Amino acid sequence: PALRWDGIVVGPKGELSLAFSTTPGRTYRIEYKDVIDDPQWVPLGVDLVATGVTMSIPIDPAGSGRRFYRLVQVN
Repeated sequence: PALRWDGIVVGPKGELSLAFSTTPGRTYRIEYKDVIDDPQWVPLGVDLVATGVTMSIPIDPAGSGRRFYRLVQVN
């Protein structure tokens, strides 16, 4: 299946999470960069193994201004 962002989730205290669809057993990585023209993507954290059909990962946009994200299926 195609990789798909499900959206940005705002928690009760204003915290943000990126939500995306997954296939159980597959491994995913979220990468980011602050400048869209930068050729280098930076891993947001560790690779994530899906246990269900959706996942979300918290993000902290404080101090980053603008940030671009992409979702990569590792296996």
